Amino acid sequence: MYCIAYATTGYQECYKKDGTHCGMYSTGTGQLLSTSGNCVDPGCPEGMVYGQVNSAYWGCVDETAGNKGMACFYNGSYKPAECQYNQQKCGTRCNYDGTNCGEVYLPQCALAGHCPQTGYDMSDGCTCDGDVTTVDGINYCCPAGHTYVNGACAIN
Repeated sequence: MYCIAYATTGYQECYKKDGTHCGMYSTGTGQLLSTSGNCVDPGCPEGMVYGQVNSAYWGCVDETAGNKGMACFYNGSYKPAECQYNQQKCGTRCNYDGTNCGEVYLPQCALAGHCPQTGYDMSDGCTCDGDVTTVDGINYCCPAGHTYVNGACAIN
């Protein structure tokens, strides 16, 4: 691994020996503190291997599907990991296997049978743990105290 420092921002962009970008580190304190990506194996769970999540970050990827399945990487804003499923944001504040997410955007990061609370169209039969709004015969799942309005969940 090697890193290139950007003094004006206080960050270093880090790369694997082959030149692929693997993460970004803060150098504001004089120490390398990971802010996004995993430039070393974080101890990927069973069924996942350390690999390239996307063009910017490395992390834990589905052993059989690679970054086309579940893929999770360290993101300092969403500790411990942000997860993607088929390269779409699936959840944040998740375990490296895409479970126990603090915020869920796709059903693959939700508890089995539960809907994401993001204005998710419940037509797949999932259970909403928040509030359901019906618009034109379609049920949408939002967090408690929210209503689905104009394509998004809004506070009542």
